[in-house]
Amino acid sequence: MVTSQQYPMPEEVVLQLSHKDVYLDFFKSRKKEVLSVRSGDKLELKANTIYIPNKGLSVALLSLDMQKTLAEWKEKGYQVQSVSVRFVVAWKPKNASKEVEELAVLLPDIVLLRH
Repeated sequence: MVTSQQYPMPEEVVLQLSHKDVYLDFFKSRKKEVLSVRSGDKLELKANTIYIPNKGLSVALLSLDMQKTLAEWKEKGYQVQSVSVRFVVAWKPKNASKEVEELAVLLPDIVLLRH
């Protein structure tokens, strides 16, 4: 049954970022920093870069598409409430040789609240 009922926007939205949502080349020089965090650790988002709080160490950079997505949520009245580590995964490009070292990639959760 199709309904035309309008539902209110949720108070909270959780964006679970994937490889497509972060700039992968950013991780080339950040392996030590990324491996220092664990799933659930709190992070900070400033100017599209994700940092470890109180250390000033950058551990991820949002892709242009994710920056656009966050801007769209902001236009709908949402703001970033929190950022945390969801996963730290190993990754290397498909066309990379076997000698190329895998990168440590941080995939965060971003919690948005409607205000």
